[in-house]
Amino acid sequence: MALGARAFALGIGVSLCGLFPPAASAPAGIETVYSVLPSQADPAVAQFNDPNVVIIGKNVTEGAQLAVFLPGTGGRPMNVMPLLRVIAGQGYRVIGLEYDDEPAVVQVCPRDPDL
Repeated sequence: MALGARAFALGIGVSLCGLFPPAASAPAGIETVYSVLPSQADPAVAQFNDPNVVIIGKNVTEGAQLAVFLPGTGGRPMNVMPLLRVIAGQGYRVIGLEYDDEPAVVQVCPRDPDL
């Protein structure tokens, strides 16, 4: 998927977050976690359809910065929830994105650019 298409999908995914209930109910004052499948944002998505994660921490302010986490080759946003929660706890809005991450960069780019 081209970078422009990824950005579009991210925008759609983030805008859809308000349409879906939180993945887990949280008591007042605790973070809110949303889980959004890429195919919910774009029905054409068939691969790399593990849930994207959006976390809004209890300390988030109106002007809070956005932290976007890309888990890397074979990674899944749900696998790094403890890290994403720590980032959210620091006052950031957090999005963990599933994306087309194959082949790995190391498979495509030479290890030594001088070769």
